[in-house]
Amino acid sequence: MGEATLPIVIGCVEKGGRRQPHPALSNAVAAIRGNTATAGLPAASILTPEFGQISQGVKLLDWVGFDHYGDSDNDWTNTLNALENTYASGKKYIIVPGSLNNCNGVSLEGWSRYITRMENDPNVIWLAPFMWLTSGSCKGVRDLPAYRAAYTAAGTKIKDSQYSASTSWFCGFAPDLFWIKPRDTASGMTEVHILDATTSYSTFKLHAVTPYPNANTDQVSFALGDANGDGKTDVYLISRYNNATPNVEIHILDGATNYATYAGHYSTILPAVEGGLAWTFDVADYNRDGVPDLFVFKKVGGSSGRTEVHIYNGADGFQTTLGHFPMPMPPTGSDDAWEFHPADYDGDSIPDVIAIAKQNGASTEVHIVSASSNYATYSFETPTGLHTTGTDSNWVFGVNDYDHDGKLDVFAITKSGATGTEVHALKGPSYQQFNLHTSTPIAALPSDTSQTLLINK
Repeated sequence: MGEATLPIVIGCVEKGGRRQPHPALSNAVAAIRGNTATAGLPAASILTPEFGQISQGVKLLDWVGFDHYGDSDNDWTNTLNALENTYASGKKYIIVPGSLNNCNGVSLEGWSRYITRMENDPNVIWLAPFMWLTSGSCKGVRDLPAYRAAYTAAGTKIKDSQYSASTSWFCGFAPDLFWIKPRDTASGMTEVHILDATTSYSTFKLHAVTPYPNANTDQVSFALGDANGDGKTDVYLISRYNNATPNVEIHILDGATNYATYAGHYSTILPAVEGGLAWTFDVADYNRDGVPDLFVFKKVGGSSGRTEVHIYNGADGFQTTLGHFPMPMPPTGSDDAWEFHPADYDGDSIPDVIAIAKQNGASTEVHIVSASSNYATYSFETPTGLHTTGTDSNWVFGVNDYDHDGKLDVFAITKSGATGTEVHALKGPSYQQFNLHTSTPIAALPSDTSQTLLINK
């Protein structure tokens, strides 16, 4: 359906209560991710309805479908709902109508339920009738005039939709924008509002009141990650000081409940730190165990005399360290002149640090600090096509692959654009040109940290 051939990964059964994906499937997906020719493509698999037999492996996939014929409309709908809501939530889905006539093992099924689901479920993105060609006495869609007309019309409609939208929208990979309001909310609680990437950030897909009360923004910081491996984005609330314990604490709001409940509460081994932006935080999977780890950026006052990154292990509740690393830049102060974001720039599956220097030269700059050097050296540095963006929080940044070309783009979000809050994206890997300029329904916001804007990962 897309412009490039999609890698199809065949799932393997996980026997004996396996808690990890089958090694064959893990190796196959790793090969796709590790090949520059395929790293940016979605990994997909068509499964039988025994989804529980691949419950861990399915987490590695981007697109998931099931291939089963002869069910009633009700049974088929219940199976697809179980795939979407229980076994493989947060994915994109493939549906496979049985479409062979006079063929053992495959039913010639009506097309209505498949086309209706495709047109009304935005998460179903591939309709794959089995099969198109005729083989011997088994007639395929090509030689069944009514079926050919119905599926050709449906395919044309899908194609028109695909080419009238960005590739990233169609593939379902454009990242949503999270607007987190920790104070001065009508509910009296911290709130999460999510702008939908599929509408170019013009509409909201969620307004959520969390169980965390209004917070002091000098004290708390926020990050996004999938804490429990359910395919949903969770919100990490990181409290620097004034906690029940003498340490930095993390409270994780569960994306599966639309942030109405917690996925975990943790007292880290990092002692409480001062407020403000001298210490900043994010999460990413450093040791490749499938669990986000805590990245702590000490921007000033480190013993090395440099800006430092300290990484704490998410798998044990942030009770052990995975590394303490001086980075190549000098201390970067307690204002917002520098931002730091862990993300894999070079495709080795280990998060590098994307450092954004907002007021360091004639334009905003991108400095990539290489994980392979233990964050000691830069692998790439460049001025960007964006003007300088100050030392306050009027401009904030994020990283993700907006256009799904396998390269990290840099999102630049201004809180006081001509129409209010605006989203711009600098196209990677050179960051000289933009591939997005768009307004949002969020009015202009204060230039401090009282409102948090985060690009999903």
